[in-house]
Amino acid sequence: MWRRTGQVLTGAVRDFARSWKPLALADGAFKVLALALMSPGVALLLRWMLHDASGGVVADADIARLFVTTGRGSRRWSSADRCFSRSPASRQRV
Repeated sequence: MWRRTGQVLTGAVRDFARSWKPLALADGAFKVLALALMSPGVALLLRWMLHDASGGVVADADIARLFVTTGRGSRRWSSADRCFSRSPASRQRV
């Protein structure tokens, strides 16, 4: 049994030694591709959120409200908003 296990492990190490360069190149290529696609998408999302905030500062609460304003999430947000709300005067935008 141990001989078979040794053969399997030796074969796995040999296969990895032959294939690590293509795997590393593919990993790097996909990371570059993800960066090229995700950066503009995130920039557009943040720009849209700033526009939605009427030129004001986007706070964590604004980001959270953006993602939980549908269905069940909106009911949870309204209860959390009551728990953590500040006075109406401090909510005014600058």
